[in-house]
Amino acid sequence: MYEYEYERPGFSVDAVVFWHDENKSVNDTPEALLIKRKNEALPGGFVERHETAIDAVVRELYEETGILADGMYQIGIADNPLRDPRGWTISIYFTNVCIGEKPIVKGSDDATEARWFTFDEIRELIENNQLAFDHEEMITSCCENATEQLVEYRTKKALQGKG
Repeated sequence: MYEYEYERPGFSVDAVVFWHDENKSVNDTPEALLIKRKNEALPGGFVERHETAIDAVVRELYEETGILADGMYQIGIADNPLRDPRGWTISIYFTNVCIGEKPIVKGSDDATEARWFTFDEIRELIENNQLAFDHEEMITSCCENATEQLVEYRTKKALQGKG
C-alpha cells in the first residue's frame, strides 16, 4: 500500500434521524435519535476500508440502534480540524425522517443506550455540555430537510387520497 508523506484525517459518518408522529402537524417538532457513549451523540462511526459513506452510515445506524434505514439523505460535511478531541476527523452526515409509528431502538455495539429525544431534552444536553462534538450543528442543519421530507410525504399521501 502507498505510504503518504503527510498526515490524513479519519473519515467518519453520522446519522441525524428524526421521528415524527404522522397524526401531528408538520409544524410540530419531531424527536431526534441519540445514542449514549461518554456523552449523548448521533449514531455514527468510521468508514471501513472499501465501504462507501452511505453504506457506512446505514451500517452504523443499524449496529448502534437497530434501525435499518431505507433512505438517507446526505446533508453536509463537518470538517473543522478541531471538531473531534480524539483527532483530526472529517464526517459526512446524513438525515432521514421516520414517519408513523415510533421505531423501537436499542443501544448496541459501542452505544450503551439509544433513545428518542425531544428538542427540549436536546437543548438541556447542549446547555450542560453533554452532546458530543459538533452534533448540535449537524442536527440544526438537518431540520430544514426534515421539514421538506414531511411536506413531501404529506403531499404524496394527499395526492393518493390517503390524507
